[in-house]
Amino acid sequence: MDFMRSAGLLLGRFLLSGIFLMSGAMKCLQWQPTSQHMADEGMVQVPLFLALAIAVELGAGLMVLLGLGARLGAVLLALFLVPVTAIFHDFWTYQGEAMQNQMQHFSKNVTIIGGLVTLAAAGAGRFSWDAWMHRRRAHLRPISAGRTEGADWRQPRPEAVDEINTRHSSSRSRETSAQQTSAQPTARGNLSRNPKSHDFGYQNR
Repeated sequence: MDFMRSAGLLLGRFLLSGIFLMSGAMKCLQWQPTSQHMADEGMVQVPLFLALAIAVELGAGLMVLLGLGARLGAVLLALFLVPVTAIFHDFWTYQGEAMQNQMQHFSKNVTIIGGLVTLAAAGAGRFSWDAWMHRRRAHLRPISAGRTEGADWRQPRPEAVDEINTRHSSSRSRETSAQQTSAQPTARGNLSRNPKSHDFGYQNR
């Protein structure tokens, strides 16, 4: 079951990231036409926003594809799509076939946002960079278990100190109990050998 889930997440990450990676690459190759299209939509500071769009699509797209911070990458892409969809696919301002065309693009983007939200909630799965790093840290944990970042490796772990103190307390309790138990027969033996020495009324008779 875990294999099928991770395989499905891998395929989903590949499909979701592909459209953003291709879109970012096409924006780089067609900078001028893309800038003109953005200006026609009434955007200002076009070079800045175009550069940001390319950075988000390529950067977050790679994060989703590789599973390297895939949750964060999915959230970034989902947030990126919200204004993009509202600005470039405002179907309510069109008529006829153009309206239907823009509505399809609007619905497509909403569907992609739903997939990104699902990925952000489910995680990247076992076949991802994040999972590989987690397994690597788990493999190295026996060497550095309990150490905080920057801590002196010569200092004992707090868990080990507590365990040692508990063992010493238990050992001292057992030793005290054993000494008390061994002393009781000796006292009873003295009473049985010299009963008169403990009968203070006997000498006065």
